[in-house]
Amino acid sequence: MMSLLVVALLTAPPPVCTTERPAPIPRVSPAMQSAAFWLAPLGPKADAVVLSPPAVTRLNEALVKVGARPVSLDAPPQACVGRCPDGALDIGSAARERYDRFAASFASGELVSSPEGAITGAGRIVGSIVPEMAVRIAYAEGDLRCLPTLAGFWKQPVDTDFDRNRCTGVHPGERVQVFGRADDGWLYVSTGHAWGWLKPDILGPPLGPAAIERYRSSAPYVTILEDRPPLRLGVRLPLQNDERGGSVWIPTAAVPEPTPLPLAARTHVGALPFTRRQLFELAFTQLGAPYGWGDRAGLRDCSRLILDLFVAFGLDIGRNSLLQSQHGSRIIELVGLDEATRRRVIEDAGRDHVALLYMPGHVMLYLGTVDGQPYAMSALSEFAAICDDGREQVMRTDRVAVSDLEVGRGTSRTAFIERITRIVLFGPGNGVDVPRPSSPPGVE
Repeated sequence: MMSLLVVALLTAPPPVCTTERPAPIPRVSPAMQSAAFWLAPLGPKADAVVLSPPAVTRLNEALVKVGARPVSLDAPPQACVGRCPDGALDIGSAARERYDRFAASFASGELVSSPEGAITGAGRIVGSIVPEMAVRIAYAEGDLRCLPTLAGFWKQPVDTDFDRNRCTGVHPGERVQVFGRADDGWLYVSTGHAWGWLKPDILGPPLGPAAIERYRSSAPYVTILEDRPPLRLGVRLPLQNDERGGSVWIPTAAVPEPTPLPLAARTHVGALPFTRRQLFELAFTQLGAPYGWGDRAGLRDCSRLILDLFVAFGLDIGRNSLLQSQHGSRIIELVGLDEATRRRVIEDAGRDHVALLYMPGHVMLYLGTVDGQPYAMSALSEFAAICDDGREQVMRTDRVAVSDLEVGRGTSRTAFIERITRIVLFGPGNGVDVPRPSSPPGVE
């Protein structure tokens, strides 16, 4: 009966063109929208530890090599402007380099701003930066801006959901290393996975030495496993054990305050075991959650979803999809392989590993294969479809969703299976036979 249902789903007619948001995703049954559906075929492998704690530590240490971890949050910030001693960041040069890249995009007409001319004001602020070094804790959700302005930067045609000046969000409880201060109160900071500019109104005061020690990566911590504002999935809070039992340090506008466990949100002491059962069950708690480019309004885009999920297992990973595609136990390039081979390699890779599927601009968590068709979960903004009247239309999904890799078939964007360039594996060994591509591979 299940196989008949799956065949019917995979041969369903094209969708009717609709402006409905969120748009329905074809070929996904109600049963597929649960972790249990994807875990059942795995049997005992669902509970096998994919990465041991020492393996997680080794991967975290390798983050610097791929640029996914710009600075160590455990080292005190060191900054200067101009001639710098060893180990210090020339914040003037670093901030100006990013400004120059944005300015070139405005000069070419690729980007526009609202209000117009905001790039000029941002350049003035960048030029006023001076060193200011501290470790502070966010106590509220906030935007990490790519340049020091609240103005939006848009590609044309303008879609206000996609502000290119929104680098990422900052969750309450996240450590922020301050490297510099500029005019209008802007702070130049790192969150450990991203650089950018913050207004200080979401940050507590600078931490003293004892408080900094509590926030070191090696210190005991509790992982938040759900969004229950102000607590957010993927945040780690320092754990304190005393004669009264366990408590965690909750950030406030003043100083972090000890709060007894249990919290209102679901938590786990330390990192979760990195098994597919734990990962899939955690991921499906986010099914249907709204999409937000650059963490707009405290929401998540594709790479922030992966980042927050992996943090719960003690695994730090880059903030954007390109960096995430460069960091894992093993990487498989798919460029030059035909579609049938791609499907087979993806299925083989997912038998014993956690697998991320990457195509330029998007990253997905592989779930499993049904009747030869791979399926994945992602925070998905939109997809293109050929509708029953032959027109091509962009469908806005704007949520965390399950989809197959046929999405986009026959459109100018092409199907996901055609666009995927890389698989990132997390797990032991390789266990995957990858044939030589029919043409020389390239890296996008």
